[in-house]
Amino acid sequence: MIVRISSVIVPQARLQPYLENVQSVEIPVYQAADGMVSVWLLVRTTVGYAELRTVSLWQTEAELERFLQKQLSPSPGYAEGVITLEVRNYDLHFYGPGEHH
Repeated sequence: MIVRISSVIVPQARLQPYLENVQSVEIPVYQAADGMVSVWLLVRTTVGYAELRTVSLWQTEAELERFLQKQLSPSPGYAEGVITLEVRNYDLHFYGPGEHH
């Protein structure tokens, strides 16, 4: 399995509309993708900014690559003031639920 982690930094003033767009547009695209096991959206706020991190788990690298080829582009103005950080992919070597899940 493959874990993909992508992050953006969003000005605090734009956080709510950006977050709503991610939850209503981007997350459903992830959820509908072939080979996607799960997706998490993490938010960490600091003074003036927020970091949104999307962590997704994929069955295979080939399925992830197919998803990336047809991924949606942000609408005009959507990414204004947003800083995109380096995306990282990891091979998953262990996955399991906790005892009290």
